[in-house]
Amino acid sequence: MIDPPREEAKVAVAQCKHAGIRVIVITGDYGVTAGAIAKELGIIKDIHENVFIGEDIAKMTDDELKKILAKKESLIFSRSLPADKMRIVSLLQELGEVVAMTGDGVNDAPALKKADIGIAMGIAGTEVSKESATMILMNDSFASIVKAVEEGRRIYQNLKKFIWYMFSSNTGELITVTASIIFFIPNALTAILILCINLGTDILPAIAMGVGPADKDNMKMAPRDPKARILNKSFIMSFLITGTTIGLCVIGIFIVTLIGDGWTYGMIENGRWTHAVTAAFAGLVIIQMVNTFSAIAPKKSIFHTNYLANPYHLGAVTLSVLLVLAIVYIPFLNDILKTVPLSLFDWFNIM
Repeated sequence: MIDPPREEAKVAVAQCKHAGIRVIVITGDYGVTAGAIAKELGIIKDIHENVFIGEDIAKMTDDELKKILAKKESLIFSRSLPADKMRIVSLLQELGEVVAMTGDGVNDAPALKKADIGIAMGIAGTEVSKESATMILMNDSFASIVKAVEEGRRIYQNLKKFIWYMFSSNTGELITVTASIIFFIPNALTAILILCINLGTDILPAIAMGVGPADKDNMKMAPRDPKARILNKSFIMSFLITGTTIGLCVIGIFIVTLIGDGWTYGMIENGRWTHAVTAAFAGLVIIQMVNTFSAIAPKKSIFHTNYLANPYHLGAVTLSVLLVLAIVYIPFLNDILKTVPLSLFDWFNIM
C-alpha cells in the first residue's frame, strides 16, 4: 500500500469504540479499497461488512437510509458524491446524533458546515474546507480528534466536581449560619471567618479539581446526552444532602464546645464564645477537606480511587489545613480574626 494508515489511527479508532463513538467512512474510493483500509484500521471486521455504494444510496429513500444509520454500527459509504455526505450528516442529526465531520476538499465544505462539528485538515485541506469548518487539525491526524474528545470529557468531569464541591461546601456554611438564627443560639461563625473559608479553604481545592487529570475510565464511558443538565435532580439532591450533613456536624461541634464552656440554652450573647466559634471553624474546614476527596470520585469506592493522581489537589488540601492551623495558633491572627488556640481534646471532639 503506497500510503498505509498511520499506526496512531488504529489506536484512535479503538479508543473511539471504547468511548461509544461510531466511526463512519464516506469516501469517493471504490468499496473494496475503502473496506480494506477500514478493516486494517479496525473500523470493520470483514472487508465486505456494512459497505454501501453511492449508487445504492441514491436509490434509497430517507427512511431506508435512516434504518441503516440507526443500527449504531460502523459503516462504509464508497463512491459517494458530495450530496451523499450532506444527506448522511443531515439524517444522522435527525436521528439525534451529534455529528463530527472531517474533510479536506472543496466538495466536503457543505457537509462540514452542516455537521455539529466540522473538522478540516490544516495541511492538506483547501481554504474552502477550512472556512467551512469549526475546527482545523494542524497535523491532519485522526488521533488528534480523539485527543480533543478526551480533553473535552476531562474538562466536563472536572467542571462537575468543581460545582458539586462548591455547592455542597456552601450549603454546609449556609446551614451552619441559618441554624444559629432558627434555634436561637450564638453565631457559630463570624463574618470574617466565613470570608477566610470562602477565599481560602473553599476556592483552593476547587481550583485544583478543575485542573486535575482525567479519570481512568474517561474514554470507556458512553457519550453523555447533549440535552442532559449538570444540575439535574440527583446532582442537586446529592450536594444538598452532603451540605446539610456538613452543616449539622459543624453545629454539633459548636454546641458541644459551647456546653463545655458553660453555655446554657437561652444565652445568645455573641462574642463570649470565641472558643466554640474557633472549634466550629476548624471543624468545618476539616470536614470540607474530607469532602474534597468525595468530590473527586463521588460514584467510586475509596479502594478503587487514586487520590494521589492530582498533586494540585493534595497541595491545596495541605495548604488549607496549614491555613487553619495558622489562624488557630498564631497570636496576631488570633487578635485579628478573634480566634483562640485549640487543645488536643478540642481536636478530638472535632475529629
